[in-house]
Amino acid sequence: MAVLSIQEINNHFIDNRYLLNVIHQPDLWNSLNIPQLPTPVKVKFDDDIKTNMPQAIKNNKGLYMFFLEPLHPFEPTINHLLYIGRVREGQTNFNFFKRFDEYKNQIGNINGSLNKVLLTNLWPDYTHVYFYSLDNLTDDEIARIEDEIIKKIIPPLNSKIGGKTEQTRNLY
Repeated sequence: MAVLSIQEINNHFIDNRYLLNVIHQPDLWNSLNIPQLPTPVKVKFDDDIKTNMPQAIKNNKGLYMFFLEPLHPFEPTINHLLYIGRVREGQTNFNFFKRFDEYKNQIGNINGSLNKVLLTNLWPDYTHVYFYSLDNLTDDEIARIEDEIIKKIIPPLNSKIGGKTEQTRNLY
C-alpha cells in the first residue's frame, strides 16, 4: 500500500509533522544501566518487512527500534532513533512477526495513533527496524531495559516516558 503524503497526514492531524523534538543529553546516555545488547538484525520498514524478517528471529523476544536513516549526499551517516518497542517470546501476539502486523497495516492508513501514522508513513525508503533478540533474558528484564532506554535516550515517537525526561517532553 502507498504511504500517506505529508498533506494527508496534516489534513487529518493539522500540524507540521516533520518537526520532532530530539533530546541529546550525554549525562543520561552515560547513566544507562543495561546489559550489552547483541548485534541487531536490520530490516527496511516497508510493506515487505514481514517477508524480509529472518525466520530465525520471527518468534523471538526482545527489543525493536525504528531508525530514520536519511540519505544525505555527504558524510558522516546520520541515524535518528525514532521509537523503541519490545516483544515477548513464543507464538503470542507479542513476538516480532505478529507485532509487525500492526505497523505494516498502518502504512497508508490515517486511522491510527498519531505516532504510528508518522512512524510508518513519513519517511518511506529511509526507515529501518533494528531487531535485538534477547531470548536469554526474561520478559521483565526486557521491559526494564526498554523503559530505561526510553527514559534516557528519549525517542521522539515514544509517548511512554517518565522521570525527569517526561517533564521536558513537548511533542504535541
